[in-house]
Parts: sequence; structure tokens; C-alpha cells
Amino acid sequence: MTKRLKLLLTAAATVLALAAAPPALAQDNAAVAVNLEDGASVFDFAFKVTRVMNDVVDNQNAAVAYANCEECQTVAVAIQIVLVYSDPTEVTPENYAIALNEGCDTCETVASAYQFALSVPDRFRFSKEAWRRILEIRKEIKELGKAFERGELSALELQELVDALADELRTVIKDDIAAGGADRDEPPPGTGDGADGDEPAPEDEDVEEESDEDEGVETGENETVPTETVPTETTTTTP
Repeated sequence: MTKRLKLLLTAAATVLALAAAPPALAQDNAAVAVNLEDGASVFDFAFKVTRVMNDVVDNQNAAVAYANCEECQTVAVAIQIVLVYSDPTEVTPENYAIALNEGCDTCETVASAYQFALSVPDRFRFSKEAWRRILEIRKEIKELGKAFERGELSALELQELVDALADELRTVIKDDIAAGGADRDEPPPGTGDGADGDEPAPEDEDVEEESDEDEGVETGENETVPTETVPTETTTTTP
């Protein structure tokens, strides 16, 4: 069985069991929205920045939306930024969007997964301005999700707005990398300890940051081919 098929089966089984997140993605990034209430709008959002200094880049990102209800809307959005500091021999990040309707009558189910895996120079960190905008975009998506759950936006309207913000996020990330990020003599943004090569943890705990860095690992400029994957799956059921 392939890794992708295992991931899909795990995600589907987990959704059907109403668990919080697929076990295969626990160490990566996953948004899982489950809607069992007639007339309800349910939104789930996962956002993560990860640093990789390993020989293998195989981070996973997934959005899974499941609906079993009438006249309901369900949206899952997952965004993952993978900063690659090493010169890996294997680059196979995986990104999935799964939308499932079961026994639905007049419902919309949308799953969107955005993954940006990009090579960066040794000790790169985002500039204050870029990091601030990254956090603002994340906050704006969360606010859109709240508006959606209040019934102020449809699933497809929400998707259109999230797409626009994801496009802006892509531009912010790539432009800041091209510009060299923060000055190394400049205090790092955020509230973390500011260790070289580490983005400090932001004040909002929902933005998770991980580093696979080991002591003694030497990093430098590399030519890893950037990957950007944005699968979106929309399932609409009408009478």
C-alpha cells in the first residue's frame, strides 16, 4: 500500500470516527471539520510553519471535511509553510484535500490545503514586516471562519476569500526569501528566544513552529526545487 493511500484511508477512517486529527498527520499539519448538525456551518483551520534541516523533506499537510447533515456547510482549510535549510536528497512533501458527503441533502463541503515548501539560505528568518503580515493573514482567515459559522458567508464565498489570502501569503513568503529576510544583527520578531536559524514563537499559540535542527548540523545555500501544492476539493449535494 502506498504512503498516499495509507494517508487517505487514515484520514477517511478518522473522520468517520469523529476523531480530532488523522494519526498519520499528528506530527505535521491537518484541519478536520466534521458536521453532523442540520443547518449548521462548521469550519476548521490549521496553520503551521516548519523548519527542516534533514536529508529528507516529506512533510504532510491535509484538509479533511466531512458532512452528514441537511442544509449544512462544512469547510476545512490547512496551510503549511516548510522552510528547507538543508540540501536534501529527497524532497517529497505531500498535500491533500478530502471532502466527503454522506447522506447529505442540500449541503456544501469544501476542503482546501495549501503547502509551500521552499529552500532558504543558512540561518534565514523572516523579517519583522513579513512575519507580522503572515500572522495577520492567519488571523484574517480565522475571522472569516467565524463569519462563515455565523452564516455571514457561504462555503464557496469563504473559499474565494481564503484563496486570495493564500495567494498573498505566497507572495509575502517568496518576496521575503528573495530579499534575504531579517538582518542578522536585527533582533528577531515575535516573542521567542531569537536563536539563530529559529523563527521565534509568535504570541498566538495556534501558530506552531517546529525545527528538525540537530547540534553540529552545517547548513548553507542550496538549490532545492521549491514546491507549491494547493489541492481543493468541493462536494455539493442538492435535492
